[in-house]
Amino acid sequence: MPVVSIFWNLEILMSSYCSGVIRRIRLAVLLAAWLPAAPALAADCGAGRAWPVVEQYMAAWNHQDIQAAADTLSEQVSYFSTSAAAARQGSQAVLDVVKGLTGLIPDLRWQVIGHPAEACGRLAFEWEFSGNAQFPARDGQAAVSRPVKLRGASFVQVENGRITHLADYYNALTMREQLAH
Repeated sequence: MPVVSIFWNLEILMSSYCSGVIRRIRLAVLLAAWLPAAPALAADCGAGRAWPVVEQYMAAWNHQDIQAAADTLSEQVSYFSTSAAAARQGSQAVLDVVKGLTGLIPDLRWQVIGHPAEACGRLAFEWEFSGNAQFPARDGQAAVSRPVKLRGASFVQVENGRITHLADYYNALTMREQLAH
């Protein structure tokens, strides 16, 4: 089975309607089976070109730099997030999320856990997102600051130095609970 097919089969499993635990077990098993062969297989298709683009994208989030994030995205990027539960098209859909979350969580830090798996312009990596959500005063209530910490995984495709596909998987209920005000 070609590397590309294996990689996208991982994403299909992640987006299935399985429980979170089963989904994580399946991902771990598939990654464990695939990763030992990844360096040899990836060498054939120019490995290492996608990760620098994703690092720039993550740095843009961490610096609340919307323009820098935009510079890493294809105009026709396909974006999926477990919060939205449906794919959206176009860089503006991604930038709206960047603006919303960096505005709500000004000290946001998005960091990679472990090492990304990369093959042929496609990446899979686990991450942790953290910071303090700032809720302004409203309806006679004082302003509130609430810690946010979330782990997840992303699948990314990069072509010609731009992100063309981005899929973020995380526990959306945990995120909603932490951002409830």
